[in-house]
Amino acid sequence: MSLFSLVLELNMLVALFGAGAALLRGSDVAGRRTFALLLLTGAIWCAGGLLADRDLIDSWAGLRLSMLGLVLVGPLWIGLAAHMARWPVARRIPWFPAALSLPGLLLWLLLFVEPWSAAVMPQLGQPGPLWRAFTPFAYAMILAGSTLHVMSGLQRGGSRGAPSIAIGLSALLPLAAHVSWTWFGFPDGRDPTPLFLTPVGLALAGALFPGGLFDVRPLAQRELIDHLPLGIVMADRSGRVFAVNMHAEMALSLPRAEAIGRALDAIMAEAPDRYRVEQSEVRVAGRVVARFAFLHAPPETALRHETAA
Repeated sequence: MSLFSLVLELNMLVALFGAGAALLRGSDVAGRRTFALLLLTGAIWCAGGLLADRDLIDSWAGLRLSMLGLVLVGPLWIGLAAHMARWPVARRIPWFPAALSLPGLLLWLLLFVEPWSAAVMPQLGQPGPLWRAFTPFAYAMILAGSTLHVMSGLQRGGSRGAPSIAIGLSALLPLAAHVSWTWFGFPDGRDPTPLFLTPVGLALAGALFPGGLFDVRPLAQRELIDHLPLGIVMADRSGRVFAVNMHAEMALSLPRAEAIGRALDAIMAEAPDRYRVEQSEVRVAGRVVARFAFLHAPPETALRHETAA
């Protein structure tokens, strides 16, 4: 087994496990489905190179499989950036990444249709005119998504914006790897780009799921927190909110999907004056690992909440 195959296999397993964990996190996190699809796309890209490198499929089949992942990465990257930046198009037209995927999918399907396949890839590792025309479009989508991440981070500023800036810049690494590989004429037929996808995925997971991507608490525990007779807002050690229960959502008049990812202090500043707010920290070995905010409702409001629950 070559080192190339080993790294591809590791990346693919991390991507598949991460996609499953993202889907188990519930519907609170905006963009979690797009994130899971992006990881699956990366896994497909890795699978093409891995299976071909191990001679489990021929080089052409491996190339076709990898290209399916390649043509889908750009649209999903923009879609996820739009969700994380709370771009209006992500709410009004959530399916817009599917529309952006159509040119790439059509190009990929032509690989199976003669004589059109020669216009896409006449020989292994030799791009045809249609592929050369599509490549700038694919690169532009990656750059657009990265720009959106960076702009969103700059708007937030400080420690809140740093993760978004880091994500936008980290995506330039696999992009540079693919540009270099293409520029030098596809040396060895091994696309190195998938090797750089995992760091970007891990950075995304940390920003999109502040409470931890692999926090798969039992449903009963989530329901218990949701129905406690006081508002609870939970944040990670940096103060980014990752959970809001039902009473806090009502007290703040803020949908939990819009609260997740924001600064805990900023959200608590919007609490109505009639609510008493308490904050506490969870420390392990002297280090802050989480922060909680509790909203205590006036007696009459608490009574209405209990009746509704």
